[in-house]
Amino acid sequence: EALRALKGQATIVIPLQNGVDIAERLAMSSGPGGHILGGLTYLPAAVPEPGVVRQAGAEKPLLLGPLRDGDSVAADRALAVLRQAAIVAQRPADIRGEIWSKYTAALATTGVQSVTGRGFGPSRADPHGRAMYLSVMEEAVLRHRPKLIYLMPNFQNPTSETMSLSRRRALIEMAASR
Repeated sequence: EALRALKGQATIVIPLQNGVDIAERLAMSSGPGGHILGGLTYLPAAVPEPGVVRQAGAEKPLLLGPLRDGDSVAADRALAVLRQAAIVAQRPADIRGEIWSKYTAALATTGVQSVTGRGFGPSRADPHGRAMYLSVMEEAVLRHRPKLIYLMPNFQNPTSETMSLSRRRALIEMAASR
């Protein structure tokens, strides 16, 4: 409701909250007019002790992009404003794909780390932890039915590793069976 009162025809909103449908929910609840873009950011963080969160790596650019055909010019305008303010931002070719990619990675990562009590590297190195990651991603595919999953089998970020042939095949089989 508060957004409805603030939103005019030229207003540009870039939600950065986690969630694959946050922009759509804001658009529905705030009524017509304005431009609600897709957006996300990555801020690597670690929890060295309960109640303490520390930035644990270099910040990555804020990503934004249009979710509707009519919002392309607004996305270009928002990108220019952010860059003028010295905010590192980019406009990927497919913001929806970027949002889904972050969602599935976060879903798997936070869930497995909570269950194992270990960080990303140690939980992923363990065969049981690795199996949990794959299982959580499979569940995300089953529940949300994305149209595209983008993987980087060579030099993955943030691990800098190459996905094994057997793992690639397992992912292809999972996708083909859905």
